[in-house]
Amino acid sequence: MYPFASKISGTHALVTGGTKGIGRLIVQALLAEGANVSYCARNPRGDEFSAFQGAADNARAVGSTVDIANPTDIKKWVKKSVDEFGRIDFVVANGQASPIYQDPTPEHWERSFNADIMGLISLLEATEPYLVERARAGGSPSVVVITSLAGYDLMLPIIGSPYTTFTRAKAVIAKDYARKFAPLGIRVNTLA
Repeated sequence: MYPFASKISGTHALVTGGTKGIGRLIVQALLAEGANVSYCARNPRGDEFSAFQGAADNARAVGSTVDIANPTDIKKWVKKSVDEFGRIDFVVANGQASPIYQDPTPEHWERSFNADIMGLISLLEATEPYLVERARAGGSPSVVVITSLAGYDLMLPIIGSPYTTFTRAKAVIAKDYARKFAPLGIRVNTLA
């Protein structure tokens, strides 16, 4: 258990891209602190965390297959998650679909834009009413958008890649939504 466990025990977090890498570690950390987690990915099995022994306070994780480039998929997943856990306290926007292309084609750019940029906007729009509801109920809802240092400091060999461009764009979108959500009592931050 982590030192802040009592502060988020019993809450509910949504995590996109929650089955691998940083996303998987985020889900495990939230479970270890007692938060229930709805996570999604392109191909989750749904039982990725069933054997995870570090969950505190009977916290559960529920996985779903979601195409983050599809706004309807995102809306359905958000609604299903609220139906399962009753509320949303945190959103971690970790999902992204931009591999590092050496010579990206227009199709690569479009596919990456739809998932990374429009997917983030769809997620923020779909979760807004539930985050507002938590704020009005006295909660302290928050959104964390995972970006990358590659979006802040162009690094070879990925210059000119959708990955660098869109990770930077996600930070700008997060800043815009921070301004929009602040009067509603919702925090928005980035982590690179």
